[in-house]
Amino acid sequence: MVDVRMEKNLLRPVGYVVCGLTVALVAAGCARGEGEADADRSDPENGPLTVTLVRHGESFGNASGVVTTSVPGTLLTEDGHEEARAVADELRPEGHDAVYSSVMTRTEQTAGYLADSLDLTVDVIEGIHEVDLPLVEGRSEESAGEHILEMATRWAEGDLEAHLADSLDVEADGLATLEGNTGENGEEFLERFEGALEHVYEDGGERPVVFSHGFTIMMGALLVDGSVDTDEVSMAELVPHTTGTVTLEGSPDEGWTIVDWMGSGRPE
Repeated sequence: MVDVRMEKNLLRPVGYVVCGLTVALVAAGCARGEGEADADRSDPENGPLTVTLVRHGESFGNASGVVTTSVPGTLLTEDGHEEARAVADELRPEGHDAVYSSVMTRTEQTAGYLADSLDLTVDVIEGIHEVDLPLVEGRSEESAGEHILEMATRWAEGDLEAHLADSLDVEADGLATLEGNTGENGEEFLERFEGALEHVYEDGGERPVVFSHGFTIMMGALLVDGSVDTDEVSMAELVPHTTGTVTLEGSPDEGWTIVDWMGSGRPE
C-alpha cells in the first residue's frame, strides 16, 4: 500500500497534491528559422524526446490553502513571480526550444518568464491542466487532502475508474456539484495527459518545457511510466514543490520513462 503520510506541504493549495499540473508548452516553430520544416518525429532516427515538466510558482490558492482546480484559476503571488524568474534563470542555459503551458493562469504566468528569456512564445495547450475536482473546489486543502490522496493512491495502484466521489460521503459532507459534475477519473485524466505529450512530440521541438500543476505532473508521470513501485515510495514526497521539475524521455509509440524527479533521479 502506498505511504500516504499527510505532510504539510502536501496539503497546501492543491498545488502540492492537486495542482496539479498545468504545464506550459511553447511552440517549437518559434525557435526555428522562418520556413524551416518541423522535425519528422515519425522517423526513428530522431529517437526519443526529452520533456521537462515544471510546476507553476506559488499561487494565491497555494498561499491560502484552498483547493482551486477550476479554469482559469488564481494568479501568482509575489513570491510565485520570484520563483518563476528563478526557474527561468535555471532553465535558460539548457537549450530549450519550446515552451508550453496549461490553460490555467498561474502556469501561463510562470511559463512567460522562460519564454521571454528565450525569445519564444508560450503555447497554451489542453490536457495538462489541473485535475478536475468540483466536489472540493473552494474547500481547504486540510479537509480535502486526505480524499485527494486516496484517489491518487487508487490510480497509482491501477484503479483508473476511481473518482474523488468514491472516497467522499457527498450527502454527509454537504458537497455541491457543478451541474452534476463529480470530476474526472483516472482513465479520463491519463487520456488527456498522454494526448498533451503527443501534441508536444509532434510539434517537433528538441528540448520542450511544459509548465503544469503538481498533481498533474506527479500522476501523469507515474501513470505514463508505470514502473515506479508506489508501495516503496511516499506519495507525499513525490508531489513536486512549486517550480519543481520532472523529466520524461520517450515517445507516444514507445512509451515514456521518468529520467529525473526534482533533481534526484528516478524515484526509488
